[in-house]
Amino acid sequence: MAEGWSRRALLVGLGGIGVGWTVGSATGARAAMTMGEGKHSAGAPLEILCFGDSLTEGYMVDASASYPALLQQRLRRRGLAHTVRNAGVSGATTGDGLLWMLEPAAARRPDLVILALGTNDAFMGVPPAEVEANLEAIILRFAGIGAKVILAAVRLPSFLSGEYGRRYHDIFPRLAEKYRLPLIPSFLEGVEGVEELNMEDRIHPLPEGYRLILKNVWRVLAPELGEKE
Repeated sequence: MAEGWSRRALLVGLGGIGVGWTVGSATGARAAMTMGEGKHSAGAPLEILCFGDSLTEGYMVDASASYPALLQQRLRRRGLAHTVRNAGVSGATTGDGLLWMLEPAAARRPDLVILALGTNDAFMGVPPAEVEANLEAIILRFAGIGAKVILAAVRLPSFLSGEYGRRYHDIFPRLAEKYRLPLIPSFLEGVEGVEELNMEDRIHPLPEGYRLILKNVWRVLAPELGEKE
């Protein structure tokens, strides 16, 4: 089973630690361009960190049904020794990811990070420019420890479309292109809007929905691990 992270555990050891990466810094940009080298390219077992909100944590489902847990199960079935850690926190925004979730996660020195944040920002009306700046800083911080980042784009519900939705959706391909990141273009493909795959709130997936999310993640992750779909 993938290891879970609680809010308390993530906060341990955070006091007095600054983020330490500024968006657009030359050092951070160079690190982002070369992330994932070393251990990743050597074929050694990797630590894979799933960094996100309730869609990563597995809101109101058994821990074994979350997509990180399903990913760990798939890796084991394939005889792969990679470890998956669930660093999802329900309700987290990109600001939370940057300000208090990031340093404890980075301290684990993951080799590969699946970054899926931003939906809660949209629900709160956070300006897309701020969402992008937060995501960029998170990417650069993980890059600074040599982690490969896979960026996940979570499409917004139809009631958040319009100009805000367009500006929000543009964030993910832009960052992926800027930092040459593998992009999961639609994290919730096949799940969003499907009544039987979601809870009554029509936002959070049921276990059947998480199996489809794993499919979307695996499509992008597999080549990074040298695996076939």
